[in-house]
Amino acid sequence: MFNEDTRVKIPATIHFLRLGYNYQSLKDSQVNFETKIFVNRFKPALEKINDRRFTNDEILSLINELNNLLKNNDLGKEFYNRITSSDNEIRILDFENIENNDFAVVDELPFSIKESTEEGSFRPDISILINGIPIAFLEVKHPNNTGGIQVEFERMINKRFKNDDYKKFFNLIQIISFSNNMEYEDADDEVAEDVKAGSFYTTPNGFNTTFSFFREDISGFHSKYTFKEISIDEMEKVIIDCGYSPKELCTEEFKTNLQDTSPCNRFITSFYDKDRFMYMLRYGIMFLTEIKKTHNDTTNKDEEIPMKQKQIMRYPQFFASRAIIKRLNEKDKNGIIWHTQGSGKTALSAFSVPIIKDFFSKKKVNARFFFIVDRLDLMTQATTEFVNRGFNVTNVNGKKEFAKELKKPLDDKNEGIGSICVVNVQKLMEESKMPHVENEYNVRTQRIFFVDEAHRSYTVHGEFFKNLMTCDDNGIYIAMTGTPLLTKKERSNLKFGDYIHKYFYDKSIADGYTLRIKKEQIDTTAKS
Repeated sequence: MFNEDTRVKIPATIHFLRLGYNYQSLKDSQVNFETKIFVNRFKPALEKINDRRFTNDEILSLINELNNLLKNNDLGKEFYNRITSSDNEIRILDFENIENNDFAVVDELPFSIKESTEEGSFRPDISILINGIPIAFLEVKHPNNTGGIQVEFERMINKRFKNDDYKKFFNLIQIISFSNNMEYEDADDEVAEDVKAGSFYTTPNGFNTTFSFFREDISGFHSKYTFKEISIDEMEKVIIDCGYSPKELCTEEFKTNLQDTSPCNRFITSFYDKDRFMYMLRYGIMFLTEIKKTHNDTTNKDEEIPMKQKQIMRYPQFFASRAIIKRLNEKDKNGIIWHTQGSGKTALSAFSVPIIKDFFSKKKVNARFFFIVDRLDLMTQATTEFVNRGFNVTNVNGKKEFAKELKKPLDDKNEGIGSICVVNVQKLMEESKMPHVENEYNVRTQRIFFVDEAHRSYTVHGEFFKNLMTCDDNGIYIAMTGTPLLTKKERSNLKFGDYIHKYFYDKSIADGYTLRIKKEQIDTTAKS
């Protein structure tokens, strides 16, 4: 009889092997209980990455360091910064040479509260290890499971996240994903919040955790993918280790679920491809501190309380950010990103800053960033969003301020995630012509301008557009819009270049980022 294991979990586990992952059995592993780090993979992986040998005591000391970071009440921020940093003497992950890392999967890894008992433990179906660290997991359900995928979401939030004893483990795990091996439901029949079928991902963010679709954006990505051939012996090893007979491999249903075209396996290919997975870990996770105002009844005063948040890139932001880098490698680097309203264009800009910064850093070029708005309220809104994400923000409201910022070859303060200038172009235009800048210093500087709401104010023959585009002859302009101008006379893409990436209303509505426009019948008959 087929169940969740044989219909989804084991085929999905084998599919990870097709992507170049190794299979790790719990039976021949050495796991550090406090962190769930597989020491038998951690030690050799770090020796390869750092090109040196480590004693067992050195490895234990490093694991203890990581364990102490996991105990912080910071949603795993310090741990995340440690494993993703390249500035430490000992590197944990290698983002420059991805194949230097050790990728593996293990089934039913128990995250136990107490070593002596499994009471209160949870066992993700498939844990994904990088260099022995369980950094992600995939929970699976059989198709048409009772309650759908929402059952898993609710259990994760209400039982796992609510239990303080698991807090350390969710500081450890950066990405969690779910699949019931079904296609996404048609948005015409289901609203996104109630969708019961499909494959989803998120990053642990406590009770504020939300779950996102991941729709493949690259045409032919699956059909052209080069999968590793997995032998019958390798598959038998997995299925026997999971407690089943090798005969299961011969059944037609198992063969069907093993196909790389199954919904769950397509999700694994799209999301857990090594290059994409490492990209998401490096650039797709961001920590925020929002200031919430609340009234204290005891003191009868309003108070500001910092609220920690952890966000992960939505899939349109993921693909758009990669498309930006692709565009930067082309002759014409300017372009427009057409993402519908509510899809997070300011957040996309924030995610893109470190990506673009690293791109130019490899070329020994210093990148400086400007976010251009045309209203004071948008300036305030954008400034808040960038500050919440840890950016050092400079506001520019006048010609002299803007000229000063343009002429800087380097940022005065560039600690943390980065620096950005938020510019109110409307205010500048009230004064006089925009300043013009050239690289006057012996420093290679590249200025990148994110132009918010690029369909507004920037008419082809207007002063706004002309002055903005000529303030830096070598500047790169990435225009953001939800409603581009499509008339022959005022096409947004003709002004700022060709489209870099598109994300339309139909997908945004299906993904739950944009509310559906509902048409209501209105009685136009006058009544006496």
